Amino acid sequence: MIVLDNAVECCFRSYISSEKRLVGNNKPIKPNQWANDAKFFTKVMDHAYTNCPSQSLPDKNEIMHFHDTRNELYHRAKPLTVPSGVVRKYLGFAKVLLKEFYGFSMTDEAWDEYVASIRNAFKEKPAQIRLPIVYQKEGANVRVDGVEVLDQKEVIPIVMLCFSTSFGRNPTTNELINSMTVSGISIGRDTLAVQLFYLRKNTVVKKKKYEVTNRHRKVLNTKYELRRGD
Repeated sequence: MIVLDNAVECCFRSYISSEKRLVGNNKPIKPNQWANDAKFFTKVMDHAYTNCPSQSLPDKNEIMHFHDTRNELYHRAKPLTVPSGVVRKYLGFAKVLLKEFYGFSMTDEAWDEYVASIRNAFKEKPAQIRLPIVYQKEGANVRVDGVEVLDQKEVIPIVMLCFSTSFGRNPTTNELINSMTVSGISIGRDTLAVQLFYLRKNTVVKKKKYEVTNRHRKVLNTKYELRRGD
């Protein structure tokens, strides 16, 4: 249930930041607005629904019911067992969202085969699997697609590296924050400062610079397939 709800939220965020590229100074969602709204599941869902022309999306109240159940499992540590029928219903909603947001659909048999292939890939060749990350300039910032599922501390060095590769220099504080925002990751100055403290302490980011260390560059290139977009 927790994994499924995370996937649904990722579906919303990716649709906003990557599929439709709705965040930007000249876009429907302004960066400052997204920096605040991205903290709340309901607002993220509202933005996705508002900007999707489909009339066949699942009822938002039902989605919220599933999300609340997930929160009770994850945050409140309640001793709950979610019936398999509830999980299957939410999975059905998730498939509808994929179809309506991305035009992606499969038969049940195809889904089973796809899931099995992914499990086998992770089981047999874990070292060869790299998460694809596509980046490109967007005005004075860089937009990085594919990072919505990652933690802030993981995204910060990725955005730094993609920015320096795109522009030939390290980003400023505002450019780093704005680049993360258009990439679907909201972060404030205070939070960024805290994350940078630990990233520098762990030799991920160079001291007094917005630059990834050479050691961590190798780590990123091992874990991710970083490539420029069109």
